[in-house]
Amino acid sequence: MESSGGSGQNRYGVTQFAGTNFGNWAYRVRIVLEEQGVDSVLTEDRQQDKAWKAKDAKAKSVVVSCIADSHLEHVKDCATAKAMMDKLRNTFEKTGLSAQVSARRKLLKLKATDKDELSKFFVKFEKAVGDLRMAGAEPNSVELVTTLLAAMPASYDGVASDIEASAGSLSSVTLEIAKTKLLNEEQRKKSVKQEKKMNGTANEQKNVRSANATRQGSGYQNNQKQPPSNNYGGLPPWTSYQSGYNNTMNPNIKCHNCAKPGHLRPNCPDLNSSHSNNRFSSVNSSSSGYVPQRFPGGRGRGYPINET
Repeated sequence: MESSGGSGQNRYGVTQFAGTNFGNWAYRVRIVLEEQGVDSVLTEDRQQDKAWKAKDAKAKSVVVSCIADSHLEHVKDCATAKAMMDKLRNTFEKTGLSAQVSARRKLLKLKATDKDELSKFFVKFEKAVGDLRMAGAEPNSVELVTTLLAAMPASYDGVASDIEASAGSLSSVTLEIAKTKLLNEEQRKKSVKQEKKMNGTANEQKNVRSANATRQGSGYQNNQKQPPSNNYGGLPPWTSYQSGYNNTMNPNIKCHNCAKPGHLRPNCPDLNSSHSNNRFSSVNSSSSGYVPQRFPGGRGRGYPINET
């Protein structure tokens, strides 16, 4: 679709030139001319040849359709397609020493990080190299390779040694070889990172299972039957001395039956009667001198009988 105002795409799929990105635009136009079989008019000048003139007319039609209306004035006085392209190049293509310095500075400023995808970074690098060439510079292969490797993060330093070891001579190393080596290293780094991530996930799951097993074991022990807590050294006063609870002696208490420390009267081993069914069972007051008394809370404790 042709544009009557600003830049747009024509029937050849080329964005119409509107004063920017001349290098890319000129490249697309040349490809279209090759496809149409008329690209030879850009290098030959045979205006007396009818066949050549027919090709030139077709080439001019292609070039004009690829220029926005706002910039057609630049080529209206040109007689041939070559003259059109040359005039646009002289007007919009930045060349000279200052242009080369600016383009080279942009190229050297490019720096990749470990988070960057190299394939996308390579696009930026190629564009900067293209701008440098458009400015009139012709960087050689070794210069481009060293510039690319210098733009990589420190984690890719081993690639330079790999390239140097595999290449017969440094002059035989091309930019494409360097790119391939860097992409291989990027893939290797991704594989190592993925493997570490998988191992870390497996270890984390193992630790979770181990922690769950530990908690379950601790919970089982905590759920075992424990003796109730009370004011009698951890044992209820009606519990028999031979009960299943822990019978650890408490030296801070004293039995009112045998006057020995370490247990209460209901747990006294000297008592012949059992208190397992009746905690307030009577005792022989004549032999012990004590009778159980009931106190608030339902617990009994022996007190001396007043003798008359």
